[in-house]
Amino acid sequence: MHLNRIKKIVIVNLFCFFSSFLIAQKLTSEQKNELFQKGRITVENGYYEVNFIEGNENVIESGLTSRQEALELLGEILEFRTYFESNFLAPVKLGFKSIGSNSLESYRNLEGAFKATRTTNKGIKPQFGRKVLVLQNWFKFSKSIANEFFLLTAANFQSFWTFSSSFMGSFVYQPLDSGRKFFIEGAIEPSIKLSWNGLSWYLSKEGELPKEGDVSITFVSKKDN
Repeated sequence: MHLNRIKKIVIVNLFCFFSSFLIAQKLTSEQKNELFQKGRITVENGYYEVNFIEGNENVIESGLTSRQEALELLGEILEFRTYFESNFLAPVKLGFKSIGSNSLESYRNLEGAFKATRTTNKGIKPQFGRKVLVLQNWFKFSKSIANEFFLLTAANFQSFWTFSSSFMGSFVYQPLDSGRKFFIEGAIEPSIKLSWNGLSWYLSKEGELPKEGDVSITFVSKKDN
């Protein structure tokens, strides 16, 4: 009697176990295709974004966008006269104009300081230590010369740095960035992603539908759209 009861329990458990396989929802052919092309699975109340499959359409579109951006950068460079004038001549002119303006300002500051020192020294009446007072004022003027020299050097260095940055960005970085976008983002990276998508899709397409809470998916409700 006890043995028959155990048999019944085992049979019921086996029935429940195999029933779960029969009841579990599998992906339809439309869902498999959507997963392959878009990296998502549409269900009745929204869709699941699969985190490890980007979708072939998305990969191809991203690659084409990168190549288009690369060609636009290259096109700017190939229009050499316009590119040269706007990215080289214009910064050079601006740099020299800035250096000239800085130099003129320093000259005027020193001219004013020189006249002020001379006027101050003429106003010192004969007294004990007069020569020392005069010499002290000229030392102060020499300090003004040193200050103006360092300020002018810093200002001119900034102007030179602005020009150099523009030159490096236009004639070094931009061509390299164009090549990076075209070959890496536009060709190599999409090829790797397409291969990964194909493998991931093949290993996942016969599985059950995702469930909310699965770490591999992000559920987007129709209410959120």
